[in-house]
Amino acid sequence: MSLFKSSKNKSASAAASPSATPRASMQDQRPASANKMTQEQALEILLRKTMTDAASAIQDHMSKISSQGFRAQFSSKVIVIPIRHDKKSGQRIVRWKDIQQCFKDAQYITNGEEVVLFLTDDDLDE
Repeated sequence: MSLFKSSKNKSASAAASPSATPRASMQDQRPASANKMTQEQALEILLRKTMTDAASAIQDHMSKISSQGFRAQFSSKVIVIPIRHDKKSGQRIVRWKDIQQCFKDAQYITNGEEVVLFLTDDDLDE
């Protein structure tokens, strides 16, 4: 008799593994009167939930960021500048003055190929 195997509580009809156990299909378990969802509807619901979860995670991560990295056009050195909270707009911002303190000759900011616009007031003045 082996120390690790037991013949106790085994019946003659027990399956060798869970995958060998016959199971009713989902279609057999669902009542005929139940509305059936198409594959597209199921994917849409899953995608909507996944996107909501992803957006929430991104928003949570962004709320914890307290600085922004900048570098000069032909430099690999990154300068980290603290982010400020603009009370009027509610946005997290880096002031142009703060950037110019670190980069004396700065004329504009880009993110990849796109120019980053300045925060403006209701009259579109900086």
